[in-house]
Amino acid sequence: MAVRYLQSFISWNCNLCVGITPIQPSFITFEITQPTHLQILAHIVLKHRGNYSGGIGWGLRGGLRGPGATHAAVQVATNVQTNQPTWIKGCKTADNLRDIVQHYASPALTGYKLITEPGWYRFEVWGLGHWSQALPNTASLLEVNGEGGADDPYNSIVLRLEDA
Repeated sequence: MAVRYLQSFISWNCNLCVGITPIQPSFITFEITQPTHLQILAHIVLKHRGNYSGGIGWGLRGGLRGPGATHAAVQVATNVQTNQPTWIKGCKTADNLRDIVQHYASPALTGYKLITEPGWYRFEVWGLGHWSQALPNTASLLEVNGEGGADDPYNSIVLRLEDA
């Protein structure tokens, strides 16, 4: 059985808004030619922006686009309301940063999916921040902390693909 590993690093800061939005560049595009086990192993560092007092909640989800006939077919523009990926069941995590003193969270995002249809796919991580007093579409409650750069293993997404 063939096994492949694909990895992406989040190497710059990215805001988490009140509405769920894509975390860029968390996208990994790949092609399969037969049924494949997809295992997701991600670690993403979040940082309280300090713009608001009190606890800030957060959530992360993993989703998949595809299958597409070509690489370009899954490279679509993302839109919060109309163009979310198909969420992978169980590939989500959420918690709270209780205040600015706690400042950081470093959640793991894991998941599994058996992909049965050949074609091109794109894995994406989406996230949100929420605060009880925030208005809809408020930005900058939290951010993905990309200060470690492209070599920071704490902001990496690894996909393990194994032929079924």
